[in-house]
Amino acid sequence: MNNDFKRQNFNVDADQAADLEAARIHLHAATVKDAMLRAARLVNTLARELQSGQRLMLLDNQGNATRFVISDLEQGEATDWVYLCERPHPWRRQLYIKGRKLLASMVWNDMLANGFTVEEAAIDRDLPVEAVIEAVSYCERNLDLIKMESAEEKTRLLASGVLVGD
Repeated sequence: MNNDFKRQNFNVDADQAADLEAARIHLHAATVKDAMLRAARLVNTLARELQSGQRLMLLDNQGNATRFVISDLEQGEATDWVYLCERPHPWRRQLYIKGRKLLASMVWNDMLANGFTVEEAAIDRDLPVEAVIEAVSYCERNLDLIKMESAEEKTRLLASGVLVGD
């Protein structure tokens, strides 16, 4: 047996097997192993580009660009937040605005809901513009976490008898 090879062996459940098969099809790979290797090369290429300061963009049919954030690749990009911090909480893990009991996602969601510019959001919350920019950047990079915590909060509110909208 050649010592240059390392055997990989792991179990997957039915959903994971379906994901691997879908990746095989999308990547036009003959086997799941080939798909996994292609996916690994793709992730490594994307990570290198993001680390060099590049950004991913999606173009619609009219040529309008939208930034595409892959939080799993970008979350370690900026960890020295100036305006954001952790706060002890039983289940929340997202960051807060320093010196306030204000989640970064609240600033971001209010901005989106009200159609505010960064400057308008800063005035509305009495924050430096840089704090709003940092909150938006954090939220874009951690969208999965924010969605998960929003769903958790909704579940907890419903369990306590509070009616919530969608």
